Amino acid sequence: MIEFTKKYKAFTMQEMMVVLVIAALVVSISIVVLNLVQKELWIANKNYQKQTEIRLLEKTLLNDLNSLEMLYHSATGELIGFSELSRVDYKFKPDFILRNKDTFFVKTDKIQFFLDAEKVHSGIVDAVDMQIGRRNLFLYKQKAAAFYMRQLWGLN
Repeated sequence: MIEFTKKYKAFTMQEMMVVLVIAALVVSISIVVLNLVQKELWIANKNYQKQTEIRLLEKTLLNDLNSLEMLYHSATGELIGFSELSRVDYKFKPDFILRNKDTFFVKTDKIQFFLDAEKVHSGIVDAVDMQIGRRNLFLYKQKAAAFYMRQLWGLN
């Protein structure tokens, strides 16, 4: 007669089920947390790209203001920068700004142009005030002291 009295050390079915339930809970919680982290990273990346686009627009427009003569046409909504060697055209659309063949994907809420601290509706400009979301950009042309001296003496 064979005796089956020898006991083997093992987990019971109930103990295995408890371990599986706990493992499933840990995995599901980690997936939920991972999804939240991914959403936060996506939002941070989107904000970073938007801020980078605004900084690039600011740098480019400021460089053009200081190196070119700028002329605004209100009828066409274009800002034209020109010199003897080059020409740059800005077209302001509600959701983006075109500079020649470059596109800045920024949504502008308000744009105003100035010449010597006076608002300009058409003509030569030396400053641009732009509202982009909650950020306000005021870009202006650096003028040498000789410009103001000539103005003071009426030589312009």
